[in-house]
Amino acid sequence: MVNVVLNKGEIGIKTKAAAEPIDHADQLLLKIKSKMEEEKLYLNPKLKLNDLADAVELNRNMVSRLLNEEYLHGFSNFVNEMRVNEAMKLIHLRSDLSLEGIGYEAGFNSKSSFFSAFKKISGLTPAQFKKNMQTA
Repeated sequence: MVNVVLNKGEIGIKTKAAAEPIDHADQLLLKIKSKMEEEKLYLNPKLKLNDLADAVELNRNMVSRLLNEEYLHGFSNFVNEMRVNEAMKLIHLRSDLSLEGIGYEAGFNSKSSFFSAFKKISGLTPAQFKKNMQTA
């Protein structure tokens, strides 16, 4: 990160030192993914970063940094990707549920958050995905 500093008419540049690399980052990220998938933590619509950090026994900042730097997504995107994958499975398996119901079952707390995350992640609306699945 570079900051320009103006001081008495002089221009200086300060650089912020890069954070130290995370030891065993790939193993820690695998631990986070495994815990999320095995315990289906993402199904909790009120899931917070602190909840995930507690579940994997890491501090909140470490989990956030791992997701941002190693997974290249923040916490919300990480959780939404898992929820969308769950919704895709449910669309295939649960014809008794409405698309809105599938969103709630997958851990989303509203129809709009489900539809927008689904479209962002898959490139399709849930209805388009369902239609494509039925014609395949």
